[in-house]
Amino acid sequence: PDRLPRPAPPSAAAVPGPALAELAAVRLATVIASAEPARSVELALPLFGRGRPTAVREAAGDAVAGVVVGKGEGERRAAIAAAAPRLPPEAARKLELALAETDANHRWQQLERLLAGSTRDLPALAAAEALLAQEELPPRGRYLAAVALFDHGLYERAAPELEKVLGGDGVPGHEAAFLRGRCAFRRERWQEAIDWYRRALALAPGEPRRAELALHLGRAHELAGELDAAVP
Repeated sequence: PDRLPRPAPPSAAAVPGPALAELAAVRLATVIASAEPARSVELALPLFGRGRPTAVREAAGDAVAGVVVGKGEGERRAAIAAAAPRLPPEAARKLELALAETDANHRWQQLERLLAGSTRDLPALAAAEALLAQEELPPRGRYLAAVALFDHGLYERAAPELEKVLGGDGVPGHEAAFLRGRCAFRRERWQEAIDWYRRALALAPGEPRRAELALHLGRAHELAGELDAAVP
């Protein structure tokens, strides 16, 4: 009766496991990203895959993006680009932006590729700003950058860029004219919107799209007080 019970062995939950080791690894990768970029990438890349906590994967992506921005990835660039799609979508886009902005040979092509994937998130806006800062920019890249500006509510900046690309190679003219009209519409410039919608309607390639554009044109006429013109 005077003997104390023997302590139970520690449970499995109390023993540090893989998740804790991965958390430690990603924290270390973040801390040493500047001082030891190669080691940081070595620690972070294996943590990109599914099955790990989202926060760990995102932090691993951020660590590698920091290494890429600092141009310390060395010979691991191809491996990093191949691994990026394994990250959660937002983290993958951030890493892809870092890779695109630091591509010495194909920078504008990679930024354009990023915008072709989406124009609606913050990496897309950063890519648009980077593209438009170039002295020479092909029409397709300028168009995608303008779409990103529009999607982020920067209508005053998007409008002149859309005007520049009308008739350019790889640019859907009716969509560029329509978005130019939307820039005017969002600023309540009804007559200006009407003019651009008419131009878009004339360039539209098929009846379904022309019908959609006609609705936008009618709405602009209605808001301009031209009720007779608003009725098809």
